Amino acid sequence: MNPSALEQACAALSRLNDGETARLQAGEDMATLFARRVEHVDAVLAAAWREAGLADAPAALLAVGGYGRGELFPHSDIDVLVLLEPGQEEALNPKAERFISALWDIGFDLGHSTRPLDACLALAAEDISVVTNLLESRLLTGRARLYEHLRDALQARDFWPSRDFFLAKKAEQTARHQKYDHSGYKIEPNVKESPGGLRDWHMMRWLACRVLGQADLDVAAPQGRSPICSQQIGLVEHGLLTSGEAEDLAGHVDFLSRVRYALHLLTGRHEDRLLLIHQKALAAEFGYAGEDGNAAVEAFMQRYFRTVMSIERLNDLVVQQFEERLFPPAGEACALNPRFNVRVGLIETRHEQIFLLAPWAMLEVFLLMQQHPEIHGIRASTLRQLRSHVPLMRNEMRTNPQARELFMDILRQRHGVNAALKRMNRLGLLAAYLPAFEQITGRMQFDLFHLYTVDEHTLFVIRNLRRFFKSEYRAESPLTHELILEFDKPELLILAALFHDIAKGRGGDHEVLGAEDAREFCALHGLAEEDTELVSWLVREHLTLSFTAQRRDIEDPDVIREFAARVGQRRRLDALYMLTVADIRATNPTLWTEWRASLLRALYRKTRAFLVAEQAALDLAELRARTLELLAAGEPLDMQAAASLWDTLPARHLARFDAPSLAWQMTAILRSDGLPVVALRQDSERQATELFVYTPDAANIFARIAATLDRMGLDIQAAHITSSSDGKALEDILFLDGQGRPLLDEWTQLELVRQIEDYLSMPEDTPLRLGSRRPSPHLRHFIVPTVIIMDPACGGGCTR
Repeated sequence: MNPSALEQACAALSRLNDGETARLQAGEDMATLFARRVEHVDAVLAAAWREAGLADAPAALLAVGGYGRGELFPHSDIDVLVLLEPGQEEALNPKAERFISALWDIGFDLGHSTRPLDACLALAAEDISVVTNLLESRLLTGRARLYEHLRDALQARDFWPSRDFFLAKKAEQTARHQKYDHSGYKIEPNVKESPGGLRDWHMMRWLACRVLGQADLDVAAPQGRSPICSQQIGLVEHGLLTSGEAEDLAGHVDFLSRVRYALHLLTGRHEDRLLLIHQKALAAEFGYAGEDGNAAVEAFMQRYFRTVMSIERLNDLVVQQFEERLFPPAGEACALNPRFNVRVGLIETRHEQIFLLAPWAMLEVFLLMQQHPEIHGIRASTLRQLRSHVPLMRNEMRTNPQARELFMDILRQRHGVNAALKRMNRLGLLAAYLPAFEQITGRMQFDLFHLYTVDEHTLFVIRNLRRFFKSEYRAESPLTHELILEFDKPELLILAALFHDIAKGRGGDHEVLGAEDAREFCALHGLAEEDTELVSWLVREHLTLSFTAQRRDIEDPDVIREFAARVGQRRRLDALYMLTVADIRATNPTLWTEWRASLLRALYRKTRAFLVAEQAALDLAELRARTLELLAAGEPLDMQAAASLWDTLPARHLARFDAPSLAWQMTAILRSDGLPVVALRQDSERQATELFVYTPDAANIFARIAATLDRMGLDIQAAHITSSSDGKALEDILFLDGQGRPLLDEWTQLELVRQIEDYLSMPEDTPLRLGSRRPSPHLRHFIVPTVIIMDPACGGGCTR
């Protein structure tokens, strides 16, 4: 029996799928890949349409959305509209359902709807996403006249007038960017939806289709150019892009399209997220290889992020021009100075040659925007002038005194510092003025911690520093709010933030190389030696406070003494604390927990007390008296037994805790009917749960406790282990639950205590019962070696 037309079309599509990866790797252009896939899918749909008995029906089958514009990725949804003549729903709906069911049976991922013409137009009139999909529709099969009626209605002047369409699409783009925190530079971006992704190109295309008219964009592509560029050529025809910008845009869109195509083939599904688990394979597929696999991934992703930045810039430019054409600035221009005007909240140059005659004025644009809050944007013509004159900033401005003064003035302003630097980075001016910054633009860090590219992370650090000033954000970090209001030169913190990661990717210690860059910059910009030294020191030491707080025993007076000696003075300590908090909060929101915050605060306060000589030497006799006093004031206890217990506790244990903590531990021991003693309480200062265990000293006590915590999905944050003079082990452990919060559930608390008591009561040779928590899929791609360091300060007897 001969196969049906539908079976033949499906077989042809299957053969196409089998060879897609080879064709993509061979460098076949995207236009050909798209066209071949669309042709095969069209054939399947047409055959299914006929088999459903719709060949002569008063209906039309339309491809809409991405499928309609001829961009069909291997696992994209196939969006179709079954358009019916009004009044034919009852007769045709069963056949339409049979048609759709056949496609589902084939395995197509469909986005579909079945509507009569009048209902379709009514819905499109209310919903911007519907009308956008229909604008890109094309007829696959069926009644051409019905499709023409739809097209004529959509192109009517009063159907989604250009102004309304623009405002709706701009709001839609703003909402989409907000969903991704207005950043396309996260370590796992969405190739399609993130800012600077393919959807930003679609935005330009949709505006051109609607505002300029579809016919205006039907320009034949030159020989050798991808048809995907026809809309870009249309934008050139209407003066919205230069030919060079259109060519750049075509290359950027082609690269992102290839990445998305390869991602679909690699994952075997509709996956638009560039997840860490896929990045190495994609880097290799795009020719990035080498002995250091991480370096190859980082190079590939840097190309990706720089592409995204370029598309963002062009999107800004095109959208701004559409807005100015649809809503022409009214009113007279107001002169700001001999070089710039402001017109309806937009800054503009007073003549086209200003940046050629005075390149330093490119920096003045951003300073004026800071000084005049009524300015909310830059005219499109001025944006293009800034873009085209960036090379002058690279060559002349690095040694120009006016440029240096303007740059420092930008950093010294009370408002708009972060916004100014973000705009400068987006336009390429920040990298032009700071050559070293160009090397980190778009540079990712292939690890488990950094959520953003290095340049984006740096700008978030600066944003956090500026937020410390604002009372509405005081609750996020009260101490930094207090400190920054007292700090004499906040611009030094901004400079330290700019340079703290600027040497990443060069090889060597980035903090040392960055400190050298910072010193050179400060000297070039005429900063006082004291200020230069502070900025350079902050860059060199920007990891020290975090490392000490999280990796050292900050209850040990020797650790505080060593750290205080390294800091040396209160001004440095204040600045380093603010920079560290801003840095960690900008690395990854999940890294900033109340636990980490408490460690940093504790180290800051202990060091500050040491530096101002407020901390007296520890007096164990005074601590003993205070602890016993608290015990006597509480529930009735044998105070003679309490005094005897105190005498068995090691000085190293006593030195770690204050009197209330020691009283809590001793109360648990004295009230116990036997051993082991297991007690829990909440540490409100450090936002963690504290576990105290007192038991006869033996092998593997801590291992058993740790295994129990692991089995219950709990994570140890800190542990202090000592032995008493009468052979007891004292173990004080701070832990959090799997979500990084204190353990508050009472049933789980009781179960934890019961399991630890039972486990410690078993014979010493009882095998460890380890947990079986499955690690995150991300962890499979990172090798993190275990590191054990013997701390010499403890005579080689401690590990950290």
